[in-house]
This record gives sequence, C-alpha cells and structure tokens, in this order.
Amino acid sequence: MAFTREDLAGVEAAISSGTLSVQYEGRRVQFQSLEDLMKLRARMRAEIEVAEGLQRRRRPRFFRAYQAGNGY
Repeated sequence: MAFTREDLAGVEAAISSGTLSVQYEGRRVQFQSLEDLMKLRARMRAEIEVAEGLQRRRRPRFFRAYQAGNGY
C-alpha cells in the first residue's frame, strides 16, 4: 500500500506536537524516538513524489576512471 498525503499530514502533525504515536495505512504505530518519525516522514515524502511524478527514481551512475598514459 502506498503512502498518501493524508498519511504524511498525520506524521507531520505528530512531529510538530512531539507525539510519538501516529496512525497511517490504517494502523497505529508507536515510534521509539522523534528521529525515527522524521525518517518515516522523509521516506513518505520521497515515495509520494515518485508516485505523483514529481521526482524520478534515482539510478546509480557509473564513471570510468582515467589514468594518464593509458591511451584515453
């Protein structure tokens, strides 16, 4: 199940109020720390942006290292 803007709003409200318990995806979750809740918020934002086409998924890029004197 994908995260929704409403789920994100609930997490943001919990962060702003200092509450470590939040309900999303139809269940209530108790977090250990505010840092864990903020990590969830970042993950939700990224997934929502990808789903809405606002951000493309990142692909790893590979670069070739050149050394002097080997003909490149």
